[in-house]
Amino acid sequence: MIDLEKVKTRIKSVMKECEDLIKIFENEIKDQNNPSFPKIKLIDNAIMNFKRSNLEIPNDLRTLKLKLVTNHERSNEIFSLAKSFIDDLGSILAQDFVKLVKRAKMQSNRSNRSGSISEPNYQRPLGAKGHSNLDDYLIPVIRLMNESLSHTEAFKKIASELDVRFNTVSSQCTRGLNINTAQFTSLVKSREIIDLLESKFPDRVDKIRKEAEKGKWKKKKEP
Repeated sequence: MIDLEKVKTRIKSVMKECEDLIKIFENEIKDQNNPSFPKIKLIDNAIMNFKRSNLEIPNDLRTLKLKLVTNHERSNEIFSLAKSFIDDLGSILAQDFVKLVKRAKMQSNRSNRSGSISEPNYQRPLGAKGHSNLDDYLIPVIRLMNESLSHTEAFKKIASELDVRFNTVSSQCTRGLNINTAQFTSLVKSREIIDLLESKFPDRVDKIRKEAEKGKWKKKKEP
């Protein structure tokens, strides 16, 4: 049997490493002064004109071309490496393991709702950096959106408060519920999000209903 605490530690370590790598790529790409190929071509043409005119090619022009070509090649390598990193992550997530986990989770939820499990599981699903998906991401975001903030503003605010990436909050509120952003915002606006949360977190129904009542994001009763 695996040591769950060690697994949790390894997961945190892997997530931290992935976040660090993404930040490295982001900073590198933002800092790249990547010259376009036409700009390098213009310098080539200028050098050819000097040669045709039997004129000495200025050292500054040679140096500039070398610098631009070097930067261009380095930028391409960075883009290629970043794409490879993203593709590798996507390949991992596309494996049968992900489908297996989703099926097991769905079966577990059905069992909880049917009452076949005598002792409910009160362990809260954890998101990135050990934050609770429901308590730290979903409820605060929904609360802010019901206070007239857009989903983007809400994601940014929670990301800042939890010291996580914007995409982390977005993922917890969408992929964490197996829906997309448009569906999430629609469910919050229609106040039908409570039904989805109750099915996703059957052992936290009381908490969800209490927050919904307090935040007035519970579904309106039909006349």
